[in-house]
Amino acid sequence: MSSVAPPLVSVLIPAYNAERTIGAAITGALTQTYASVEVVVVDDGSTDRTRDICESYGDLITFASIANSGTANARNIAAGLARGDFFALCDSDDILLPPHVSTLMAAYTNAGGGRRFAHADAYFLTPTGMGHGRTIMYGRTPSPREQRLRLLEANYVSIFALMPAQLFTELGGFDTDLYLEDWDLWLRAVFGGWEVVGSHAAHALYRQVVATKSSDRTRVFEGERAVLRAIAARADLAPDERDYLRRRLAADSPRALHDDAESALRSGDYAAARELFTRSAQLWSTNRTLQTKAWLMRRPLVPALWRRRLGGVDQRLGRTPR
Repeated sequence: MSSVAPPLVSVLIPAYNAERTIGAAITGALTQTYASVEVVVVDDGSTDRTRDICESYGDLITFASIANSGTANARNIAAGLARGDFFALCDSDDILLPPHVSTLMAAYTNAGGGRRFAHADAYFLTPTGMGHGRTIMYGRTPSPREQRLRLLEANYVSIFALMPAQLFTELGGFDTDLYLEDWDLWLRAVFGGWEVVGSHAAHALYRQVVATKSSDRTRVFEGERAVLRAIAARADLAPDERDYLRRRLAADSPRALHDDAESALRSGDYAAARELFTRSAQLWSTNRTLQTKAWLMRRPLVPALWRRRLGGVDQRLGRTPR
């Protein structure tokens, strides 16, 4: 009696100057416990040994090399080469652990399949190793009726996502003009009637890179505004969604406010830190950690103790405070 073959999952890996990490990314994708996986790697015009390393895998992967045009386009090219019924995302500096694809497929199937896509948690991978048990997801995936509004607040969908190829085709892939193209894709998906399914088992490693230059932060926060301006142009926004976008676009990013609050705390300016944490929490209501921080800043003695703890974290992660 023959069994039905499981759907093919294509793991899409864009790579640019990733000679130090691409081998681990490819090997992780190739060693999944899920029975039907193909690995598609697109080298985005690397100038180091990335291409040579990818080509050394031979027929084990599907590989293409293109002129440098950005991560979004490299992912789109990979999707065009893929044969899978589903796409799973993996960046060239991240690692998928063996149960990753199986876990996401189970989450998708158990939720009912159809117009859904799944995402998973991951452990931080720091310069000193795994990040002390810390994971990248800061809360539970919102219920279907809350997903549109909460995704406007922040991108709660991790990059470790698995989606039907139909979703990618229907939405036209990643927008190559946007810096935060993944958040934009998830927004277009949920506003197009797709539901997010969360798997909070961590079966991947996310390499944490601390942005130290102000230009890096500016690019991220300007990228947030570009994504939100695009979604604000939709005609099908609910009143609460339109009101939130109005308030959000008139203010700073809640992430920027949070970062500025921590900088103020490090410098000992507790009043400024208190105000900035409060403003950030007002724009990011689902982040329980942030809500707790805003509350703690109003408690006696806590800011000084917290400042000391931040210093210890900075030292452990090799981070230079702004």
